[in-house]
Amino acid sequence: MTGFRLDVPSLAPQLIGVIDLSAGRAVHAIAGRRELYADVPFCDGSPLGLAKHYQGLGIERLYIADLDAIGGKTIQTMTIGHLLNLGWKQVLIDVGWRGDEDSGERRKLAAIAELGANVCCIGATETSRSRNSLAGLSECVRPHPVMLGLDYQQQQLLTSESAETDWVNTAVATEACIGLLALEISAVGTQLGPSTTQICRRLRAIAPGLTLISGGGIRCSNDAIELLGAGCTAVLAATSLFPGGGLLALR
Repeated sequence: MTGFRLDVPSLAPQLIGVIDLSAGRAVHAIAGRRELYADVPFCDGSPLGLAKHYQGLGIERLYIADLDAIGGKTIQTMTIGHLLNLGWKQVLIDVGWRGDEDSGERRKLAAIAELGANVCCIGATETSRSRNSLAGLSECVRPHPVMLGLDYQQQQLLTSESAETDWVNTAVATEACIGLLALEISAVGTQLGPSTTQICRRLRAIAPGLTLISGGGIRCSNDAIELLGAGCTAVLAATSLFPGGGLLALR
């Protein structure tokens, strides 16, 4: 896991390394087909190994998707806690917030948020029961910020209610919400190129004052630059940061 660098080192502050957690393992997410996810091979599925690989590339921010919690199981508190202890500038965490969690799960999430002042929790459309759930997430992790996750499948917003504009307007109106995270699930891990460029331009026009992050399908530095040009402030990346990935070059 050494001997690599970003091919465009200046991109490091605008890249966010992704770790998808399943049963305490770092898995390689591909096209949202979670039943087929397997351990990230080059680090033998070690979340800490993958995290340290990202840090070795100069990446200072991390996005953690707790696939167990997103699927309705309990939050992987211990593994997430170990990752938070590595000293990130910012950590975004998606635990599949629904808005109807019991008190035990709420306490677990609040405790995770308290592990670092740099934690930001995601309330995503894929799992949220309603737009009101974003305010509930904010209350659970207060005073930490939250972000709205806009999950798409083949360009269609995954949501139990409301249109994209309604969700974005809810984010704008939620005091603790600092940004939007747009993710095309069908593109994740495919290295087919970004598919959210037009979505990002649309979101930037609706909510010019919010941070905007996107990802899915990133192949190379030009793809990341394309999303930055569409109004993103940062780009999620995983597969393209693995050894042999298109964002890397040998030292």
